[in-house]
Amino acid sequence: VDPLQGPASHVVLKGRMPVEDAKRVVRGRVVDKHGETIRDAVITPFAILAGDRTEYGTVEGLDPIATTNNRGEFEIANREATSKMALIAEARGMAPKLIILRTGLERRTVTVSDGAWVRGRLMQNGKPVAGVEIGLTPKEPWQGRRDLTISGSVYDEVRIGTRDDGSFVMANVPAPEEWIVYAKMASIATQGATNPVVIATSRDSQEVNVGDIEIKHGYRIRGRVVLSDGKPIADGMRVYIGSDFTRDTQSLLLTADGSFEFRGLAKGSYSVWTAVKGYARPEDGQDKAVVDRDIDHFDVNLQAVKAGVSQH
Repeated sequence: VDPLQGPASHVVLKGRMPVEDAKRVVRGRVVDKHGETIRDAVITPFAILAGDRTEYGTVEGLDPIATTNNRGEFEIANREATSKMALIAEARGMAPKLIILRTGLERRTVTVSDGAWVRGRLMQNGKPVAGVEIGLTPKEPWQGRRDLTISGSVYDEVRIGTRDDGSFVMANVPAPEEWIVYAKMASIATQGATNPVVIATSRDSQEVNVGDIEIKHGYRIRGRVVLSDGKPIADGMRVYIGSDFTRDTQSLLLTADGSFEFRGLAKGSYSVWTAVKGYARPEDGQDKAVVDRDIDHFDVNLQAVKAGVSQH
């Protein structure tokens, strides 16, 4: 829709008839821990097992999302026969929950719960630090297997800001699970860095107190993105850095000469990647950095690619 061309035209959606093929559909009912049905819960497919093939993410022919009705009911259908589906159920005021269900016409009960609480305080030189974004991410990233058993965690990063007294509280955190807590790099880049803190949630309604997280000295990576044909970097191109231990990232707009500087890095291993139209990193190019000091000469060499070749 181009807003300069006026209002959008009307769109008419056709209702999808209920699927009666037991090999293509999963049906469920979402309830809370008291057995009360929950309406407007969001059900998102994460993966499916079809024959000997496991597919993750967006799958063509699979309902991309469902919401529960007044009776807490939902239905997710696939275009072809499927034996199992991995779904994430999210309801207001509840912790998200991963569920793995076999296909069939039976309506299965899915129970969601409050989850745990995670609290702490951000400090620097004995003073609280307000207005900083705190991240919480699973310690073990998910690893899918062919039979749709999943190790690690599929949950997304949780983020929240610190209050005037430096405190923060995260509600509805899934349990049991191991987590990493940290101040987001981009939020404290000019102040320093925090060492990630590993915690665990074990049960619903549990309160986990992280204690004081200290902002300490942060390191920098200074470098350049160099194009193989020597051309200047076009406007709007970016360079990214991400921690290999957490899911924390930073991004910067590149200057015409390709120079960049990331600050506020804690000790650890990092990945560096770019988004430069028409260029890609050679397979043997450097993209990893182990930070235990300031790094002032970190070059990223990119080669020109032909149209239709993937870039990274």
